[in-house]
Amino acid sequence: MTVKDILNEHSKSLKCPKDSFSRGDEKKEQDKIASRLKRLNKCFVEVILPALFDVENDLNQAGYWNQLNIGQSTSLETGKPNIKAASIFFYPEQTDSFSYEPQKIDATYRAHITASGNLRDIIFSIQFPKRIPPMVEMDDIILAVDDINAANVNGFLEKYIMGALDAYNSDRILR
Repeated sequence: MTVKDILNEHSKSLKCPKDSFSRGDEKKEQDKIASRLKRLNKCFVEVILPALFDVENDLNQAGYWNQLNIGQSTSLETGKPNIKAASIFFYPEQTDSFSYEPQKIDATYRAHITASGNLRDIIFSIQFPKRIPPMVEMDDIILAVDDINAANVNGFLEKYIMGALDAYNSDRILR
């Protein structure tokens, strides 16, 4: 049996008949996804974004460069935006201006908060810049949307800022 035969056989086993979902089942699945998106959006708007805005405000007041990105999609039915991700970039040097340069963006400390593919969980991820040996430090926390509260988000953001400052002050970062 060749690789092509194995792959063709596997492809045939994955194909499901077109009638596997009835219109009722399809509607139920769409309703489940819409419900998950609604809970996810509510979590971002009521819990995560206020905490990120507070951190952004604190960094701005202290004179640190930062950037906040919010990722969203638009609902096909209602046209309303659904927030699915947020990222904050932070550079732990006080500066008046931080012009966009790819090298400087690579040197920033990043925290990403994104929805999982099934929209049931939110992934909190911290990434620090390259060091010796060249690699990116990462820390991931996965929580169910219903389990996220202000204390979880604030704890994650505190860990992110403290870790960034600690890493910046150590000898392991290339500047």
